[in-house]
Amino acid sequence: MMEDRTLASVSSSFDFDRAKARHAGNRRLTAWYCVAEGKLFERAGAGAVTKKYYPEMDKLRGIAILMVLLYHSILVYPVDLTQHLWCRYLHTILWMAEMPLFFLISGFCFQYRGGYGAYLSGKVRRILIPHFVFGAADTLMRVIPNPLVHRTVGWQDALKELFLYGANDWFLLSLFTIFLAAPLLFKLLQKKYGAVLVFAAAIILFLSYRYIPAMFSLRNSSTFMIYFVIGMILRKKKEQNEPGTCARVYVMLPALLAGAAGIYLLMNQHWMVYLSARLFANITIGYVLRLLLELAVSLAFCYVLYCLVMWTQGKIHAADRFLTLCGKYSLQMYLLDGYALVVTRTLLIRVVRVEAPLWIILGNFVADTAIVLAVTCWFLKCFQVTRLLCGLSVPRKTACRKD
Repeated sequence: MMEDRTLASVSSSFDFDRAKARHAGNRRLTAWYCVAEGKLFERAGAGAVTKKYYPEMDKLRGIAILMVLLYHSILVYPVDLTQHLWCRYLHTILWMAEMPLFFLISGFCFQYRGGYGAYLSGKVRRILIPHFVFGAADTLMRVIPNPLVHRTVGWQDALKELFLYGANDWFLLSLFTIFLAAPLLFKLLQKKYGAVLVFAAAIILFLSYRYIPAMFSLRNSSTFMIYFVIGMILRKKKEQNEPGTCARVYVMLPALLAGAAGIYLLMNQHWMVYLSARLFANITIGYVLRLLLELAVSLAFCYVLYCLVMWTQGKIHAADRFLTLCGKYSLQMYLLDGYALVVTRTLLIRVVRVEAPLWIILGNFVADTAIVLAVTCWFLKCFQVTRLLCGLSVPRKTACRKD
């Protein structure tokens, strides 16, 4: 969602004119152009280096944010839809796929060049500022008694949750924490056996997350670091072995079946108790097996989604454009989702009085998607101050522009 999409050490505010670069006339002059806020960056000339843009990543990011909106549409307040078995299964499946997919994409798209200071400054603007701005607004809604939120909290607890634990936008703080260490991981991956070393460290953190403090979202970061690292490794392998695609039906179908079986096992954990108590006489073994099963299920679902994107790419143009748009503004959709959900669930449950779980979920999902995209495209991206506050790049021009 918030990964470094700029594939060279330049700011996305460098809006170079491709036509001017093409007609510059001086072959020794390096021609630069940037398309759609850093989606594609090329340098032509002597010693040219071309960095590739993978359009399927935008579409996968779009699918991931739509899954987040669908996940949040399965309400627990003012009605608890998870009391229905199919809603509970859907809730679990979405959770097992959405966040791992976001972190995996972030790792795949991550590239580090330049000084750490400039890199860190960019991440603060891109992640921390939106996190604290929208988190403060969410905190204000929760400390003032009102019927729109599930529960209210005191000022001290609310501020503690926001600044120390990430509050409801914990994902942003977790991603920022991972980005702090990402340049080191990126450099280690360039070394011989670096991938083995980085993966081993990530899997150790993943398996020992419950021993890591929750402060500054370190526990969540240790949980999802493994997906970020896998994304980085996949990017390196893909660049080394460019021909062909990994999207194969004879792999996707078993992955889908394995993911479904894994979800069933995770929803019915009697097997873990049996293995721990009867076979191994050690509860830790069952705990580790459960975590490894969660990892395998999440990766299986991510692979299935990747296959679907690769097979449909270019065949359904309207879907391609819509998913690319959602992927481009995934951060802003994530930030606005909670506020849109308050409006839609209030209208559906308390005004229209919809009772069927399916229509509640679909109504919330469709309305939330429309609201967050409309607010982003017609308001947030049109002004410098709103672009800054929501994590978009800030151009020199103040007028609303077509991104």
